[in-house]
Amino acid sequence: MNEIFLMKLGEIVLKGGNKHQFENRLRGNVRRRMKPYGNFDVYILQSTVYVEPKDDCADVDGAWEACKSIFGVVSLCRCRPCEKNVDAIFEAVEAYLGEDLDMAASFKVESKRSDKQFPLTSIQISQEIGGRIAEAHLGCQVELSNTYHLHVRPGDEVIKKMGGLHQFMNWNGPILTDSGGFQVFSLASPKDISEEGVKFKNHLNGDNLLLTPEKSIEIQNKLDSDIAMSFDECIGWPASYEYVKNSVDRTLRWAKRGKDVFNNERQSLFGIVQGGEYEDLRKYCALELSKMNFDGYSIGGTSVGEDKPTMYKMVGYSTKYLPKDKVRYLMGVGDPIDLVENVCR
Repeated sequence: MNEIFLMKLGEIVLKGGNKHQFENRLRGNVRRRMKPYGNFDVYILQSTVYVEPKDDCADVDGAWEACKSIFGVVSLCRCRPCEKNVDAIFEAVEAYLGEDLDMAASFKVESKRSDKQFPLTSIQISQEIGGRIAEAHLGCQVELSNTYHLHVRPGDEVIKKMGGLHQFMNWNGPILTDSGGFQVFSLASPKDISEEGVKFKNHLNGDNLLLTPEKSIEIQNKLDSDIAMSFDECIGWPASYEYVKNSVDRTLRWAKRGKDVFNNERQSLFGIVQGGEYEDLRKYCALELSKMNFDGYSIGGTSVGEDKPTMYKMVGYSTKYLPKDKVRYLMGVGDPIDLVENVCR
């Protein structure tokens, strides 16, 4: 099926008695620009100009380049028409984008429903198509969502009302939520960390926020992910032995406080091993967390500025003290060589 170009108009969309005169003039300009490239139909619906080739002989690529310089157009996109149902939309997406979907590391779906009789809203269309693309093409085994960012926007209460993250994203695979501990590392300073929790600024509006172990678990329970993380302090590198020791003790107290209020039987809760580059502190943290009997255990505090040999030692110092019958999750590591090296440990 042929492509169609969609053009969004600038000032012409403003209401006024001469709006249609501007639209007609623009439509005429587009038709004249298309003539050298073949037979095109040009029409306007809801302040959007549609440019549709009428036969297979049209030079679509040449026409596309010509459209880019037409006065009065503020945005331009290529699209492919399809039947008005979700299955047909998804099939058109796959056919149009082809191998690009398989090579994509990430993607974004935006939808705008013009027919109010269509059974899904614009957001629901994006959710449905995005979920299908993710399952069919990304090869994602576990999706990670950021607790802090979802808390500030759109809000954990909003996501809870929409049925949790699985419904919100239309993702049927496993979902893991972090605790917000990395925001301690990236957004807060040591003076903002107390026994109660961590204070930092909302990066969107500057509001003061306090994230505690209890609050982190409460948010994750509402998000209804499959795997939740205990709230911890993600320590930068390098750090002194004294600082790391005090931080590990706090992380252990926070882990217990979070586990005490954890209340979602559909979720698994993981403890996070910290301890910097110090083997005795990694051992201490791993053994103490094991006593709390978490569903799984994460190795944290890696990829925070250390060199690779140091990272590998951190992981080795942690894993040998963790239960053999529980799931392990290496946090924050993505380089292929690091995955191989650390799995070996």
